[in-house]
Amino acid sequence: MLKVMIIEDDTEMSELLSDYLIKHDIYARSFNEPMSALKNIADVDYDLIILDLGLPFMDGMDVLKELQDKPHPPIIISSARGSIDDKVAGLELGAADYLPKPFDPRELVARINAAVRQNGSLVSTEQKTPFALNEKARTISRDGKNLYLTPAEFDVLSLLMSNPNTVFSRDQIVDNVENMKWESVAKSVDVIIGRIRQKIGDSLKPHRHVVTVKNAGYKFVP
Repeated sequence: MLKVMIIEDDTEMSELLSDYLIKHDIYARSFNEPMSALKNIADVDYDLIILDLGLPFMDGMDVLKELQDKPHPPIIISSARGSIDDKVAGLELGAADYLPKPFDPRELVARINAAVRQNGSLVSTEQKTPFALNEKARTISRDGKNLYLTPAEFDVLSLLMSNPNTVFSRDQIVDNVENMKWESVAKSVDVIIGRIRQKIGDSLKPHRHVVTVKNAGYKFVP
């Protein structure tokens, strides 16, 4: 489950957002003023911050400036201030996205997931990993040696590798891999995951790269 911080002085708005996000497996903790939120960021490993601009004691732009030189998760600005100047300023100060109010909460969920995926991809490129994916050539290598994979195995592994640290359920994997729709979901996915683990040298438990997330699905860890 993703963990999100909401910095929003409108208590009713933050409560409505929290209630909606939890239905989409996103836990949200709300702060109605930025000072306590800034203290909490250092103590909790959040996946994303939703930041209003019109805040008491400190404007949202000043919050961005405060966080510029510190480690922090992606930030989505959510504000009624929708001028191009505010948007440009927020993005230049490091925000990952800018969502003007009012908005459809479905769009917020989509933007949260996109920002978290993008952040995971950026982090993974900085990590040393023995794997390399070439989607155009449909090849995956480990330590410079190409792996022999069936089309379905390649599709599943490339899906996971393209979204590192993102959990995919069996249904989501099948929906994204056309060649797998010929057999039961649980059996086909589990069998292919098992074969992938053998071919990438990850068959022994605990699995290092293709990881099972209990009651949720699978994810790829670089």
